[in-house]
Amino acid sequence: MNLIALRQKMIEKNKSNKELAFELGISRSAMQRKLSGKTQFSQSELKVLISILQLSKAEILYIFFDDKVS
Repeated sequence: MNLIALRQKMIEKNKSNKELAFELGISRSAMQRKLSGKTQFSQSELKVLISILQLSKAEILYIFFDDKVS
């Protein structure tokens, strides 16, 4: 997962860790673990995240399926 690109998209959409955690229905600490690469997003969390951040297909591939950057 390209965590840098994900964080950039969060900034672009003015979404904080706290806001995204609330919208995903998870704790802030769980969100932090996901954003630090310690745990992965579930499929249902990814669907919500993609919708919230309005990610294109190219962005989805670049952010979530790029094993080179973590």
